[in-house]
Amino acid sequence: MKDYFLSAALGCKEFKDPQSCQLLANLCVLNLYSDIATPCKLLSELTAKESSFANEFYLDEGYKKNLPWLYY
Repeated sequence: MKDYFLSAALGCKEFKDPQSCQLLANLCVLNLYSDIATPCKLLSELTAKESSFANEFYLDEGYKKNLPWLYY
């Protein structure tokens, strides 16, 4: 996980790369959605900062562009 975290965090936070954000989400899942796990904390911060986005495919206001849904 250490090998992937830095590239995923940088790619998701700075470049808003969807694949990096998905990898960050997968790292959070591997940490069993722990609130104290660094990938989960970072993903929560990024989700809180990003504005909601809706289009014909994602009509839910909770959808954040380029960020995966982890919590329903």
